[in-house]
Amino acid sequence: MPLIATWPVHAGLAECPYWIADTNSLLWVDIVRPSVNILDLTSGISTETVVPAKIGSGAPGPDGAVLLALEDELWLQDSRSELRPWAAPDMTGTHFNDGKCDPMGRFWVGSRSSDGSFGKGCLYRLDPDGRTIEMASGFDVCNGLGWSPDGTSFYIVDTVPRLLYRYDYDLTAGTIANPQVIQDFVGIPGKPDGLAVDIAGNIWCAMWDGAGIQCLSPAGEPIGLLDTPCQRPTSCAFGGNDGRTLFVTSASYGLDPADIEKFGLSGSILAFRSRVAGVPVAAYAGRRNQHKILPGMAEVKALAPAIDALADRDSPLAVWKNLPAVPLWQGVPPGGNFAKPADLTTDFAPEMLANWPADFLRWVQTPELRIFRPQRANGAAVLVMPGGGYAFLSIRNEGMDIAQRLNRYGYTVFVLTYRLPNEGWHPRWAVPLMDAQRAMRLIRARATEFGVDAARVAALGFSAGGNLAASLATAAARRLHDPVDAIDAHDARLAAIGLIYPVITMHASATHALSRRMLLGAAPAAELIAGHSAENHVDATTPPIFLAHALDDEKVLADNSLMMMAACRAAKRPCELHLLQEGGHGFGVGREGTPASLWTDSFCLWLARNGAA
Repeated sequence: MPLIATWPVHAGLAECPYWIADTNSLLWVDIVRPSVNILDLTSGISTETVVPAKIGSGAPGPDGAVLLALEDELWLQDSRSELRPWAAPDMTGTHFNDGKCDPMGRFWVGSRSSDGSFGKGCLYRLDPDGRTIEMASGFDVCNGLGWSPDGTSFYIVDTVPRLLYRYDYDLTAGTIANPQVIQDFVGIPGKPDGLAVDIAGNIWCAMWDGAGIQCLSPAGEPIGLLDTPCQRPTSCAFGGNDGRTLFVTSASYGLDPADIEKFGLSGSILAFRSRVAGVPVAAYAGRRNQHKILPGMAEVKALAPAIDALADRDSPLAVWKNLPAVPLWQGVPPGGNFAKPADLTTDFAPEMLANWPADFLRWVQTPELRIFRPQRANGAAVLVMPGGGYAFLSIRNEGMDIAQRLNRYGYTVFVLTYRLPNEGWHPRWAVPLMDAQRAMRLIRARATEFGVDAARVAALGFSAGGNLAASLATAAARRLHDPVDAIDAHDARLAAIGLIYPVITMHASATHALSRRMLLGAAPAAELIAGHSAENHVDATTPPIFLAHALDDEKVLADNSLMMMAACRAAKRPCELHLLQEGGHGFGVGREGTPASLWTDSFCLWLARNGAA
C-alpha cells in the first residue's frame, strides 16, 4: 500500500480520524493541545479549534456540527465554534477516550481511568436524542471501535492488555452480546490503538510504538502489516472519493529527539492508497438542543482560512443550491409558461406566507434533478419526489434528508423538483407527471454518465409526491406531450417504487383536500377524479410497490395505502405495506429511536429483494 500524501500538522497526539465525504475533509482531534481539527483535502489546509477541556474523540454531527467527547461530558460544537452541552453520563474517576458512530448514527465512546488505574473503563452508547447508556465495563483503555460491513459484528480494543474483542451486534436495537477475544497481539510489535474496517471485513489496527498498521482477518488472524514512517500511529480511517484512501493519524508526544529524528513524520497525518475500500462510517444522527451556549476558543492556524464562512456554506439551502443540478427540459417545457398564483391566502395562513420556510420550494420555473452521490456507489439509483400538497416541495425533510440516508446504502439519488400545477401550467394535472416521466427518461438516457444501471432505477415519493410517484408507476407509458428530443424515446417505467404516507386516491372520502385542489382544481369532473386515483390503474405492468404509513396520520389517511395494497393484491402485483402505530404525517426519514426511523432499512432490503439494489 503506497504512501501518497503527508500533512505535517505537528500534532502532539492526533487521534480519531473521521472522513467527511460531503466536504472532502478529514476530522481529527489532538488530545495534547486539546483541539478539534478539520483537514480540507481540496485546499490542503488544516483548521484548528482549541477546546476548553481534555478531548477524547469527535464525530461529524447534524447541520455541520461536530460531536465532541470532552473529559466526562459530550458537547455539540456548531459551525461557528460555539459549544452546547449535550449529555453527561456518570463517569466518576474516568474520562472519555476513542469514539465512533455505528451505521445508524449512534455514537459509541469508550473511557479510561483518570488516575491510571486499571479495569475502570466503560463503553457508552449515545443515542441521537442525547440519552447515554453504559453498554460494557471492565476495560483498561477503550480504543479502536468498528463494525463489520454487514453490521453484525462490533470490534473494540483494550489497549493495555493488548486485546481485540468481537461482539455480536444488533444493528436495529444497537446492542452488543457474546464478547470474544479474537486477537491478543502476541509477537506483534506495539500496542493496539484505533482501527478501521474495509469492505472485505478486514480490520486495520494502528500499533502504538509499533510503527505500523496491522491488518487482521474478520476472525482476528494477522494477514499483513503496513509500515508507517512514524513510531506511534494512533488510528486510521478510510476515505477519499472512492473510499480507498487510508488516513493514518500519529503522535509525537513522549518521543525523545532521537526518536523524532528517526521517524520524521511523527505527529503528521499520512495517506496510503488501498486496493480495497473501507466501510463508510456514519455521522452522529442527533439534533441540536437549546442548552446554554459557551463561547468557543477558536484558534486558526496561519495556514488555515477563517472558520466563519462555514455557517453559510453548511446551511441546508446553501447545500441544496450547490449540488449538481440537471434541467429536465431545454427551453420552455411542454405545458405553457410559468405564472405566480395570484392569491394563496385561501390555502395558507398569512403568518406562514409572511414567514415562508426556506426549504418549502415554490415557483418552480425550471424543473430539474439535484444529484446526491454516495461515497461508494452500488450502481442503482432512486428518483425522489418530495411532497407538499402540490403547493410546494419539502426539499429538506423529503429531499435532502432521505437522499443522504439512501447514499449510506450506496444509492445514487436524484431529487426531482417538479412543476406545481397551480403555477400557470396547462393542463395543470399533467405537468407534474410530464416532469416525472421526463426525469426517468433522462436518467436512463444518461445512465452511463451518471454511473448508474439503467435497469435499476427505482422511485420514492412522499405525500403528494407519493401521488406523483404512484401516477408514474401506473401511467409511465401514457403520452402527455409530443416528443421534444431523443430523450423522450426512452422508457419511463420503474424497477420498483416506494410510497411513503402517499396521497393515492382523489375521491373525497379519503383524499388530501389541498393536493386534490392544487392538482385538479376546485371542482374536478368525475372522470378526472377517477383518472388520477392511482388505485384504479394498477395492472400487470405496475412495478413492485413498497408502502409505509402511520395510522395516526390525520392529514393523509392511512386508507390511501390500504387502497393501494388492495389494488396490488387484486392485480397480483408484488407489494409490501408497513403500518406504524404512530408517526403522524411528514416524518421523512423518521426521528431516531421511533419505529418511523426504521422504514429506510426495510425499504433498502426490499429493493434488494426486488432486484433494484
